[in-house]
Amino acid sequence: MTTAILMAVMTFAQGSVKVTAKFSKGDYVIYEILSSIVQQSSMAGNDTASFVGEIKYEVTDARKDGYTITVNTLKWDSTKPIGNDLTKKISTMQQRILVDKPIVLTTDKDGKIIRLNNFEEIKQKIDLFIDDMVNTLFEGLDQEAMGAMPLSRDGIRDAIMDEITEEKMIETLSNNTGNHLSLYGKTFTTGTVTDEKMNNFSFKTTYVVPSSKNKDTYSLKSSSVINMSKDDIKKLIIEQLEKMMPEQADAIKENIDMVLEGGMIKIDGTRQCTYDFFKNGWLKSGEVVSNINAMGNESITTSKWSIKESHIK
Repeated sequence: MTTAILMAVMTFAQGSVKVTAKFSKGDYVIYEILSSIVQQSSMAGNDTASFVGEIKYEVTDARKDGYTITVNTLKWDSTKPIGNDLTKKISTMQQRILVDKPIVLTTDKDGKIIRLNNFEEIKQKIDLFIDDMVNTLFEGLDQEAMGAMPLSRDGIRDAIMDEITEEKMIETLSNNTGNHLSLYGKTFTTGTVTDEKMNNFSFKTTYVVPSSKNKDTYSLKSSSVINMSKDDIKKLIIEQLEKMMPEQADAIKENIDMVLEGGMIKIDGTRQCTYDFFKNGWLKSGEVVSNINAMGNESITTSKWSIKESHIK
């Protein structure tokens, strides 16, 4: 049976494909992104959220050794906000951190991101945004409500700002619209297997290159499963505890091995991606569906993107 499936996959697959940019100065594409999140928890019940966003990629310089590209999140609106508790408010507001904050990045000749040209400027803008966000979250709360929160004002602010590094921001940009920017410069064949990391989770990803009769486009599909040992899970939990609940971290660390051995903490999940590229390297459309189950909390995220407007030479 396995042999038959493999033969069927190979029948509909072409040899190999390299995702590479062949952009021109003045090119731009605006993508519309439709995203939905369904969260299911045995403790908190079910919640759903949906967003619509627009991201513009514009080539402001094209050189022999690479490109300068400005990435601007034009909007990211909640069409169905997720709940009202603190954690969910933070999650929703974080989605808007990069709105109207153009990021200028440098890539190599294939389109792989090398650096962020204006990182310090962006970090300062994000810093101000987070101050406003935290103040908004605490508006109208009495002392009792504040005391029940898992983090103080400074704790929330520091936890978010700790994630704002150039490396993390490049990772975020690469993961936008289904992590297509992370594909540039790489060559794929059907059966290519890679180790990847996204949102603190480690995945093992297998790629398929479907055959295509369209000479102007090509496709790429990937299927990922979370690939984390008990030591990996332990490290992840401790890192998050130290950021979010530092006062309780030591007590929990003393018992975490026993809890892990007892099978009470599990993290598993899958992610399916489909990418359609033009031969010049611009992303045409795609879809990502992920299902993450971490310690009894399941999160199903679906994102679809398509070109709303473009000018490509």
